[in-house]
Amino acid sequence: MGKSNVKKKGFTLVELLVVATIIITLTGASLAWYSNFSEDKGLDKQIQDFVQVIEMAKNKAYAGDVSVCGNLDGITPQLKQYNVVVDPSTIRANPVCDGVPTGYAYPIRGHIVFLTPTMEVSFGAFGKLNTNKSICIPVQNTVSNKCKYVNINESGLVTSGVCSSCSPITCPCL
Repeated sequence: MGKSNVKKKGFTLVELLVVATIIITLTGASLAWYSNFSEDKGLDKQIQDFVQVIEMAKNKAYAGDVSVCGNLDGITPQLKQYNVVVDPSTIRANPVCDGVPTGYAYPIRGHIVFLTPTMEVSFGAFGKLNTNKSICIPVQNTVSNKCKYVNINESGLVTSGVCSSCSPITCPCL
């Protein structure tokens, strides 16, 4: 019997292995990038939530909002100040007023750490910060090791920014 002149069509095992290796490598790289991207977005969202809580406390202090103060024996309560308190697991917005105050609590997302472990920001009458200096609060994502900060100046203006790294030299808050 002789050889047939029919050519076999298809790919060799080596060609298939090369293509599979390329696909697996690209998939691994994209998953790592996506994971890092998700962590960055988590840090952005935590900063955004924190700024919103600060703005809410400032606006309630400015307006003298006593709706969260509850009446005590029919006496109209007076709002003295609004505090934003950060502890390792929660951001709390607490009114300080006559009566029985009702505060708000917001959880801190996983892998997010406020580098000032426990701190308090207070807004008095007219939403003015109750201090004569700016407050800078660094926030770190412990997985991606990226840092951002929130700055509150003496007049209560809230801004945020990015630290090029989580070191005292490159981050204005540390």
